[in-house]
Amino acid sequence: MKNLFHIRKTILVNLITMFVILNAPIYLFTVYMNHQVEQSILQRSMDAIHLNARYFLKSFETEIERIDSLKNSYLVHEDFLKLANEGPFMEPYTKSELILSVKDKLDLLKTSSPFVQEIKVYFPSLKRGVFASSYEDRMSEDEISRITESYLTNAMLYGYGSSLAMGGLNPVPMKIDNIAFAMEIVLSQPTIELMLSEIGSLNSYENGSAMLFSPELEWVISDSPELMDNHSLKQRMYAMQSGSKQPAYDQMNLNGTEYMVVDEVSEKLGVHLMVTVPKSEMTGMLSRYKYTYFVILMASLLLVLVFSYAIYRLIHRPFQSLLAGLRRVEKGDYDVVLSTRKGDEFSTVYRQFNSMAGRIKILIQEVFEHKIRLQSSELKQLQSQINPHFLYNSYYVVYRLAQNHDLEKVVEYTRFLGDYFKYITRNASDIVNLADEFHHAQAYIQIQMIRFSKRIITESDGLPAGVESLQVPKLILQPLIENAYTHGLGSKLSDGFLKISFVREEQRLKIVIEDNGNELTDTALAELHTQLMRSNDDLIYETTGLINVHKRLQLKFGKDYGLHLERSKLGGLSITITIPEHQE
Repeated sequence: MKNLFHIRKTILVNLITMFVILNAPIYLFTVYMNHQVEQSILQRSMDAIHLNARYFLKSFETEIERIDSLKNSYLVHEDFLKLANEGPFMEPYTKSELILSVKDKLDLLKTSSPFVQEIKVYFPSLKRGVFASSYEDRMSEDEISRITESYLTNAMLYGYGSSLAMGGLNPVPMKIDNIAFAMEIVLSQPTIELMLSEIGSLNSYENGSAMLFSPELEWVISDSPELMDNHSLKQRMYAMQSGSKQPAYDQMNLNGTEYMVVDEVSEKLGVHLMVTVPKSEMTGMLSRYKYTYFVILMASLLLVLVFSYAIYRLIHRPFQSLLAGLRRVEKGDYDVVLSTRKGDEFSTVYRQFNSMAGRIKILIQEVFEHKIRLQSSELKQLQSQINPHFLYNSYYVVYRLAQNHDLEKVVEYTRFLGDYFKYITRNASDIVNLADEFHHAQAYIQIQMIRFSKRIITESDGLPAGVESLQVPKLILQPLIENAYTHGLGSKLSDGFLKISFVREEQRLKIVIEDNGNELTDTALAELHTQLMRSNDDLIYETTGLINVHKRLQLKFGKDYGLHLERSKLGGLSITITIPEHQE
């Protein structure tokens, strides 16, 4: 006993020591906290980037609106209108002064904003233009058409080539030839790219970048040209411009690097701003700590393997022996005996298992014998429930035939009655040949055909060859045929029809009994189905003929056999008896 206690104590100490060494919960908690901190840092960083992106886009939006306001004021300025309408008729000196005045105003607008690179005004009546930064005086028809199309679509910004511009017309024409003058403000792409680079490099993000693009992607400006060709980024840009809902914050793999992506939209300008920052730059040192956590995790896994092997040595192998014994018992081998080892804590379990297996063997034997006796008594009880309740009617038919002096029918009828009562009163065996059972059913049919000769026609196939010697429970056909005469065709005053046929399929013999009765409702058929299903589990059986036969067939052949009920093609009830053709 002292030795056993010492071994148990050693196992307990070993288990506790291994669990203490593993410290798995601490590592998991550390990893969890690192993840939470990383997510918190990412969230705060993304919030900051989002706010900055919104601020820069709002500032850009305000500046563009200011430029647009000045542009609109120039479109109705008297100097511009006077030059457009009266220029062709002015003296050269007066016209030159007016052109210089217009150029000064354009130059004032250009110098007022770092986003303006050039301003062009074209006067069709003069067949020349006025530029803010040069003395060029020509604008192509493509430029005029571009300004007209963008102005008619109410687009504040439009792109062409690698440039971004704003346009204006006076007046708004139906045709290009009808304009007084056209104005185009070319925005400075380097200034916009500088603004985007400032957004992307906020908070010391060296590799952060930003991208400004139109809803239909006619133009895209970015401080990182290499990202503009990335397929995943283009897919997201197309998704944004198509109107599909996209998260404000997202994570994407661009050129093999994980990036955090922030989106912002300017409804007034009709432009999108997208900012991308490498995830590793946001998390900083935490990303490096992940490798340390990974090493710790691998070490923990190694300890788990060592611990598992120790558990296998101490507990698992004896448990496997016990499990193997249980499986043998499950397969019916109750003679299994597990050998016990002295000083082993499993020895008590093994002894109890051996005792249990022996006791189960005895109980199984007793239960099996009891079940056999119970099934035999149930079968006799079920057979005894079948009574020739048509006895009175049968004697009345004999009386009627004798009264009519139809001696030939009397002889035939009484012979069938004799065969019928001889079969049902013979108790030599509960199991009979199918040929004898079928012969008894034929005797019953002949009796009923004489009784109902004017009301019911009965048609029966012959017994198929090779099934005559099949062993079946006694009285399985006649009760079903009686049910058809009594319930299915009982109300038929004429044209009643009963058919008995045989079907052989998949090593099974099916006997089909069907009638053309017209009183079977769907509700009644469903109730019969319910009674048959309930009889599978009931300990006290129903006394109806159908359930009687169904239960005895299942007692004999198993749950896969018995009766199946359905509506007959003739209109009444169809009963199918299924029995195996090959019996052991």
